[in-house]
Amino acid sequence: MPSLMPGNWTQTEHLQDWFVSLIAETPESVRPGVGSVIILTIWELWLERNVFKKTIKMVQQIVHSIRDAVHNWTTVGNQDLELLTHQWLTLVPTI
Repeated sequence: MPSLMPGNWTQTEHLQDWFVSLIAETPESVRPGVGSVIILTIWELWLERNVFKKTIKMVQQIVHSIRDAVHNWTTVGNQDLELLTHQWLTLVPTI
């Protein structure tokens, strides 16, 4: 999906504007799943940057956490993510 490649993203000043433009450029059939992946990614990054944590994860560990979250959401029945899983997980390196 070209809209998920960073080189194709619209430059914006605010996260909300970036999110809206990315979703708008994504095929309608997978928009809910893409939105879920973005929100899961932002959540994992927020958790990592939490100032109360005493440990720091490596990038590979954060990617692994995102993959685990996607897997968990699809396991409990998130059909929008399930549509994306096979396509999206091939874009994310296996760690």
